[in-house]
Amino acid sequence: MKIYTVQTLFPWEELEDNPSLDTIKRLFETVPDEDLIRALINWRGHGRNDYPVRVLWGVVLLTIFLRHTSFESCLAELRRNPHLRRLIGIEGEEGVPKKWNISRFLDVLGREPFLGMVRAIFDTMIRRLGGGSGRSWRELRW
Repeated sequence: MKIYTVQTLFPWEELEDNPSLDTIKRLFETVPDEDLIRALINWRGHGRNDYPVRVLWGVVLLTIFLRHTSFESCLAELRRNPHLRRLIGIEGEEGVPKKWNISRFLDVLGREPFLGMVRAIFDTMIRRLGGGSGRSWRELRW
């Protein structure tokens, strides 16, 4: 009897438990989010800018990258870690967004045209992982 081992598509157990700041910076550089950022900045216009779009988007990405179970835990880590804060453009602890700022930002991301743009980012990254097959994440068969 032969037993085959197959590596999973997302081998979470092989990720660093505590990625370095350099690793996190490189992750940020791989996300093709320029169009989304530009669209969000234009949408916001010239209103309040207590928490810049790049900071809010950085919190969303960090929550995913660092495998936090909630946005609140990511925000708590940002309050504790000045190096991580600076990585997403926050100078001091007072610049860390509140949980309701993230909640409102997620509400905006969940509406068109931004939702489609987030899906396009994910599709691009999936294509990279799949070697350029051209298929989107919605077309993958599990």
